[in-house]
Amino acid sequence: MGLPKSDPEPDSDAECIGQPRNRIARHRHRHRNRDRTRKEQQPLSFLKDIVFGIRTLARSPGFAAAAVLALALGIGANTAVFSIVEAIVFFPIPVDDAQRVVFVFSTKLDEGIEQGPTSTDDFLDWRERSRSFENLVAATGRSYNLTGDFRARRLTGFTGTHGFFEMTGWPFALGRPFDSRDASPGAPKVVVLSHGFWTEQFGANPEVLGQTVLLDKQPHTVIGVTAEDFFFPQPDTLLWTPLILERGKAPRDDRNWIIFGRLREGVSAAEAQAEMESIVQGIGEAFPATHQGWGVEVISVRDNLMRGTSLSLIILYCSITLVLLIACANVGSLLLARAAVRGPEMALRSTLGAGRFRLVRQLLIESLVQAAAGGLLGFLLGAWGIGKLRQMLLVDANVGFLAQYIELNSTVLVHTAFVSVLTGVLFGTAPALQISKSNLPTILQAGGRGARGSRQRAVLRSGLLVGQIALALALLGSAGALIRTFQHFYTADPAFNPEHLVTFRISLPEEDYSAEQTQEFFREARDRLAALPGAGSATVTSNLPLTIFPGTLTARLQPEGSEEADSTSPNSLHIVTGPGFSETLETSLLRGRGLELTDRGDSIPVALVTQSLMERFWPREEALGKRFRIRAGPMETSWITVVGVVENLQSRMHSLRNPQPPAPTVFLPHSQHSRRSLFLVMRTESDPAGQFSPVRQVIDEMDPTLPLEDLSTMEDVIHRIDAQNTFFLRVVSGLAVIALILAGVGVYGLVSYSVNQRRREIGIRMALGARPHNIVLLVVRQVALLTVIGLPLGLLMALGLIRFLGSQLQGIDASNASGVGTFLGICLVLLAIAHLASALPARRAVLLDPVETLRGD
Repeated sequence: MGLPKSDPEPDSDAECIGQPRNRIARHRHRHRNRDRTRKEQQPLSFLKDIVFGIRTLARSPGFAAAAVLALALGIGANTAVFSIVEAIVFFPIPVDDAQRVVFVFSTKLDEGIEQGPTSTDDFLDWRERSRSFENLVAATGRSYNLTGDFRARRLTGFTGTHGFFEMTGWPFALGRPFDSRDASPGAPKVVVLSHGFWTEQFGANPEVLGQTVLLDKQPHTVIGVTAEDFFFPQPDTLLWTPLILERGKAPRDDRNWIIFGRLREGVSAAEAQAEMESIVQGIGEAFPATHQGWGVEVISVRDNLMRGTSLSLIILYCSITLVLLIACANVGSLLLARAAVRGPEMALRSTLGAGRFRLVRQLLIESLVQAAAGGLLGFLLGAWGIGKLRQMLLVDANVGFLAQYIELNSTVLVHTAFVSVLTGVLFGTAPALQISKSNLPTILQAGGRGARGSRQRAVLRSGLLVGQIALALALLGSAGALIRTFQHFYTADPAFNPEHLVTFRISLPEEDYSAEQTQEFFREARDRLAALPGAGSATVTSNLPLTIFPGTLTARLQPEGSEEADSTSPNSLHIVTGPGFSETLETSLLRGRGLELTDRGDSIPVALVTQSLMERFWPREEALGKRFRIRAGPMETSWITVVGVVENLQSRMHSLRNPQPPAPTVFLPHSQHSRRSLFLVMRTESDPAGQFSPVRQVIDEMDPTLPLEDLSTMEDVIHRIDAQNTFFLRVVSGLAVIALILAGVGVYGLVSYSVNQRRREIGIRMALGARPHNIVLLVVRQVALLTVIGLPLGLLMALGLIRFLGSQLQGIDASNASGVGTFLGICLVLLAIAHLASALPARRAVLLDPVETLRGD
């Protein structure tokens, strides 16, 4: 006998369950197959849910249309406005490593100078003493007359010290940048062309290097062509020339240059700021008469761009967020109303074994299907809106270059897709959870009527409608405040009549025109223009009305017997004009006389002053006959006599962040203060645009090599000035209108489903003798109550937003911007929209047949 064979160790599960091992194996295999089948069927189940959701929406076309339209409006507005935000935030500044390229501004905060220019000697000291920069350059914009073999035209250019292009770090298409040899006294004149100008003027000829162009009658040799995508610092710059600066050639307080710099590797803007403050403090101690109160700011080019646009971007993004929230609340309220109708369906599915998660998933998928449809239509609306926004931007010469960057790129597409999914989840979650928590068996037993009594769902639905009304009022109120504020500026008396005015600028080359010839040219041009058929009068001026930046002071004025000459900064604005200035512009002469032909160079120096200057220097005295002298840069006048007082010059170049009062202004006669670059202004008796050809002919007869710069009507000039603010206000106002439409759609949807849910109640009331007006009152009473509740909430929100805007924009007075009339009008409009939106469902309720209603129920 041998030992019995030992059995293998029994399976623990088999011992516990008491089953043979092979049965246990079959059981485990069956479960594994079931799990695998479930995993394989999950994508198929998901697709079935999508198809079922589409079919469900197709069975309710009215509901689907209202929901998709609301989402499309919200998502389309979001897409269009986000394209603006994206274009500015990710604007491709054409400099290498943009965070290291900085502005270095002179500042005098007590006088509102936050981004001031710098003098020659200060810049040279900064460049010698600073260690934070790889290079520091001075530059400024200027214009050139192009003549010679080309059609005479005025070119926008830029001039900078050597190292300018190295500071940008951008490559060249052809040739080289100018260097220290080109920026030395006596060096041959050279020019770098922009890629666009090279293509337009020279046909992209690669042999352009070494060719000569005449700029202001001076030959300049072409040494380089920039890359196609280079436009720093201004998009309309066509050429660059070297700037030659010599120490001691200009006073310390003659500040003309914009300073750029590239930080050394590893040096932050804050470290450069600390170093520059130390340098500026040392210069101020050495020259206290001209530098008292002056400081410095170092800020990157990117940060400077964002600082100028950040508040506008915040306002725009908050506006589209409010619109999107209104759209979500709109569709959410529609879904909650529809959930009551679908109660029996959900109850039956629950009875057949569908769990809560399954029901919630199905309802969320239906919401996402609606969001996808709304997102697709919104994408199309957004594409249309982007095209309109680009057209609106192109009319503004200052920011028109942004239009090419407002596009449907990948970032905007991803944003639109994300917003679509997010809205689908936002407006679908609450209704899905609400209906899944309902007592579904009870609803089924009651034949579906139990769903209609869901008080919690009704409260949530009403809350969403109240939220829509409040958000719409908040957005409309804020937009109204901005519009009222800008209207306050725009409707202010400009102190002249801009109608029937033709204006253009002429710059005379120094090599061809002496001071006497310059005065003779402008005198003859003025007389010839005034003699044209259909012309009334003509004049010259160094500045056009409404185009002067508030707070821009160019001269230091010293009244006779005063110590104002000891002031460390300009205290007035000086403008050179000619005879006929008051008559041509139809300005209001408050006292005295205007400038006349007898005010010649050999006569007593005279001037006109504005009312603000009179109040500044002679507050309790008569200004006529007073004498003063002024210093503007290197110019210092003899004693000048006041012969007239005119109204203050207004400006359209407003900054709501830091509004400035009208600048004290002096008008000096051109015959006594010669200028080579002046605007000619002509008043016409008919359409001013019809005088463009005669004007060109007059100047061509006098000198065919002189281009006319910015030939246009004065109304067009004002339109271009207003374009940027008008664009911003149009966008905000458009969003407010969309919010108003969405609120109306939401009210209509809610009332429609309310009527549908209360068909039995309405039928009973009508069978018992209720009159039509009782039924209408029954239908609209709920909307009226919710609207009345939403209006005070919206008023509070609007006042809060206006106070925030007032804290950021000093030009907005919260008490005036939020006028009672504005809010009263907005509230009346919202009430009217709510009434109209509930009128059609109310009419449908009146037309119900009580017998058919009760029989169908």
